[in-house]
Amino acid sequence: MVEKIRYEYKCAENYNPVYVTGVYGGPNASGDLIANFFLEHPYIAKEELFNLSQNGIIGDQVKDEEQSKTLPVSRSIQVGVIMNIETARVFRDWIDVYIKNSEALKVETK
Repeated sequence: MVEKIRYEYKCAENYNPVYVTGVYGGPNASGDLIANFFLEHPYIAKEELFNLSQNGIIGDQVKDEEQSKTLPVSRSIQVGVIMNIETARVFRDWIDVYIKNSEALKVETK
């Protein structure tokens, strides 16, 4: 009778770990959970406008007044994950263990 099971992990050819700063999502129509992990960063401008002197020397950047009143931030979706509720519970329990361990380490090093 088999007494143990061994799981072997193999990375897909396109496996690519990414850094994320947040998550956005929720349940879909069939009750699965969608988690879209994003990286939040300052918006990268598509173009810039500068004043040009009569001599052809680049001067100050021209700022749109409305643009200067807002902080442009981009949330680039890095990866999306769809999971059923049971898998979400397993994920929650798994990550809770690592959060508690990390917090305990921080307390010990103070």
